[in-house]
Amino acid sequence: ISKLLRTVTSTNEATKEQSQAKVSEARLRSDVLQMTKSRDEAKQALDKAEKRCKLLEKDLAGVKSKLAQEQQAKKQMARDQQAAKSLANAFHGGNNQSSVDFYKRKVTELNTHVQGLTGILEERNREIELLRREKDRFLTQNQQSSRRKVAKKGTKRSRK
Repeated sequence: ISKLLRTVTSTNEATKEQSQAKVSEARLRSDVLQMTKSRDEAKQALDKAEKRCKLLEKDLAGVKSKLAQEQQAKKQMARDQQAAKSLANAFHGGNNQSSVDFYKRKVTELNTHVQGLTGILEERNREIELLRREKDRFLTQNQQSSRRKVAKKGTKRSRK
C-alpha cells in the first residue's frame, strides 16, 4: 500500500509539473503573439511615416526649385530695372518716374512671392524634421519593448 501511495503521489507531482509547464508554455505563446502584433503595428506606422516623409521631401525639392527660379527672376528683374533706369535717365534726363515705379512694383511683387515660397519651404522642413523624429521614436520604442519582453521571459524562466 505504501508503494502504491508513493506511486500515486509521484504521479500527482508529475501531473502537476506537466500542467504548470503547459500553463507557462501557453503564457509564453501569448506573449510571443502579443509582441509580434505590436511589432507589426509599429512597422506599419513606421512605413507610413517613411512614405509621408518621402512625399514631403519630393514636395520640398519642388518648392526649393521654384524658389530658386523666383530668386533668379527677381535678380533678373533687378538688373532690368537698373538697366531701364539708366537708359531712361540717359534719354529723358530724369523724367522716367513712371517706368521706375513700374519696376519697383514688379520687384515688390516678386519679393512677396519669394517670401511666400520661403515660408512654404520652412514649413516643409519642419514637417520633415517632425516625421524624422517620429520615426526615430518608433524605432526606439520598438527596441525598448523588445528588450523588456526578452528580459521578462528570462526572469520567468529563471524562476522555474
